[in-house]
Amino acid sequence: DWQGARTEFRTVLQYFPEDLYSRTRLAMVEGKLQEVAQTEQQRLQGMQQEAQQGRQKIANLRQSALNAYRVGAYQRAVSEWQEYLKFEPNSDEACFSIGAAYLEQKQLDNAILYFEKAVTLNPRNALAQLNLGILYDQHRHDYRRAEEHLRKANELGGVEKYSPERLQAMIQDLHSRAQIEVLQKSAFPVDHKHAFSSC
Repeated sequence: DWQGARTEFRTVLQYFPEDLYSRTRLAMVEGKLQEVAQTEQQRLQGMQQEAQQGRQKIANLRQSALNAYRVGAYQRAVSEWQEYLKFEPNSDEACFSIGAAYLEQKQLDNAILYFEKAVTLNPRNALAQLNLGILYDQHRHDYRRAEEHLRKANELGGVEKYSPERLQAMIQDLHSRAQIEVLQKSAFPVDHKHAFSSC
């Protein structure tokens, strides 16, 4: 306990200022305390450097994933965003971007999975809501889920090229198609008549 030893030697020197042994021991203790302080400072600096390098690595990974998507290297973008998620597991941006890359590759079920993760992390992600609405409509023909997501995108004010008015028209179209589908599945009663023959 270097701190305790320093306190004790200082106390002794208050009463016996000429005590050479206590003065020598105090100097040694002060040196040890300085070494400990330097070691701790170096440790903290090392931790700060590691944290800074970690942040830089994550930023570089994100930028690389964005660039891969821009140039059409969708599988590389997916891999890099998945690596990014190991560091930032609550990133709706990463989940959305993976979904978008899968969408570009026509892997629609995977796209739905990641868009769903994006809206779970951030329900205000209007573009993910829109994509889910379109995918549930056109890929899964689940009009109820499609409408749910399109309504959320609409409530969020729409997105570029999809104004609230356009989204409302899409929702109305979903209703119409859902009604037609119900009618097609319904059996119509047919009159059974014979003109010239019998069964």
